[in-house]
Amino acid sequence: MQIEQTLPQFENKLTLVIVTGHQAAEFYVALNGKIEKESEIKVPNPEYSDREGYFKRSGHGLSFGSGSVVEPKNKKVEKKFLKDLEEEVLSIKKSNEQIKGVYLFGPDYMLKRIRKTLPKQIANNLIETFEGNYTQEHPFEFLKIIKSSLDKQSSQPKSSEAQKIYKKTE
Repeated sequence: MQIEQTLPQFENKLTLVIVTGHQAAEFYVALNGKIEKESEIKVPNPEYSDREGYFKRSGHGLSFGSGSVVEPKNKKVEKKFLKDLEEEVLSIKKSNEQIKGVYLFGPDYMLKRIRKTLPKQIANNLIETFEGNYTQEHPFEFLKIIKSSLDKQSSQPKSSEAQKIYKKTE
């Protein structure tokens, strides 16, 4: 799809935009004024037949203790999601060898774990991360966020002395 002229155009710079939630992720590739959805992954919630792993000790009508040896659903879902995310990013990297920049959108509690699972080639090209779940949003919404970040960076002075003065005035 054609990117609006007011948004970043990614001229001659193949850029990967990863938009994640807790159990879903979308991958977009942008280049020369166009952005296309490359792929997406979704990890469904596991459905159990009963309370597997749950135990209870009782006798003479009294309960002496109970517990569970089963790992919580959320941890299993998160592990599967991160594994699928890593595999999908590797697949995209193979089909798009010339990726020069990566933007990552995700929930604040997941960003650190997601960054750790990214392959080195992608992690080295990571330009910026943004907190928030944008998986249900139109691509222009997160491109607007990228644009505001780029505008903010371009308005800041380049020299270290000028940056000190700029920070004092903020």
